[in-house]
Amino acid sequence: MEKVLRQAGCTSVEVDYTTRLPALVPFERLLLSCRWAPPEATLLMSLGNCHDVIKAPWIGAVRDVPPGFELFEWAQLSADERACLDHAVAVGEIPKNLSPFADEEAIEPGISVGVRRHGEVVAWMTVTRSPFMPDALCYRSTYVRPQWRAARALGPLVLSEALRRHVASPVREARPVGAFGMSFKESVKMLNFYRKRLAPYCFSSYESRCAVRRLDEPLS
Repeated sequence: MEKVLRQAGCTSVEVDYTTRLPALVPFERLLLSCRWAPPEATLLMSLGNCHDVIKAPWIGAVRDVPPGFELFEWAQLSADERACLDHAVAVGEIPKNLSPFADEEAIEPGISVGVRRHGEVVAWMTVTRSPFMPDALCYRSTYVRPQWRAARALGPLVLSEALRRHVASPVREARPVGAFGMSFKESVKMLNFYRKRLAPYCFSSYESRCAVRRLDEPLS
């Protein structure tokens, strides 16, 4: 495979996988023996039934929207708000992997939510139908604009609201499972929140990993 890719002009190849891989240990040994870079953990993943996750004590404590902010259903996003968000993603103000329009064709607009302040969308939690797990919804993108991350608790607010909507929605009959992911590039505070407040109420937790092989190096 590497020889064919070199002939095609490729300079690198990467593989993404999870620690649920049955042959994880021999697979990673194989990568290293073939001169791939050591695997890097990219996402901390958890799967949980929405009826169990919503029992987390912190969810009951997060209800009030801060003064000056408005919680709204994602289906109510206006054309002007969408245009502003598209621009922010295009210029790099919002990371592309956290775009609220990623996997848009699979978004559940009645479960996904956002927060406005003075007409600007400052936070969101978009939820999509999983293409890989027919019984799951992916809590796809959680984002809070940097200037509102301290002391406002907008992240827990949009997550808890989406969970309540998931439990109350008829969608839960076919898709009762929530798939939650947190990037290892997030702040220590966010990762600690995920590990302590969310993962314990899920039935499975694992990592997504990525390994890269440089093809512009000499063949072994």
